[in-house]
Amino acid sequence: MVNQIVWNPFVWLPVFYMWTGFAYWRTLDEIITKARREYWTSLKATWIVFTPVNLANFYFVPVRHQVTTNVAVSFVYSLTLSFLAAPRASDNAFVDGSAR
Repeated sequence: MVNQIVWNPFVWLPVFYMWTGFAYWRTLDEIITKARREYWTSLKATWIVFTPVNLANFYFVPVRHQVTTNVAVSFVYSLTLSFLAAPRASDNAFVDGSAR
């Protein structure tokens, strides 16, 4: 529960937006604008994915496989979120077809 209520909203998502923003050479203002636009959608998606995954993981997966299960789901989720965070023309992240 701490992961969903504290870690994801206040640590993981802000760090995710900062990291991907800097990786795509966005300015701090662009990062903040993108995070404000997508934050609640991303947080709700995180809750929708990880609440049932964690419940199933703790109730049905043997203890020795729980970390691996959580890491595998986190990897796929992070990969998907990173793909969605990639620059788009609407983000003004590309100038003349090349990243700034």
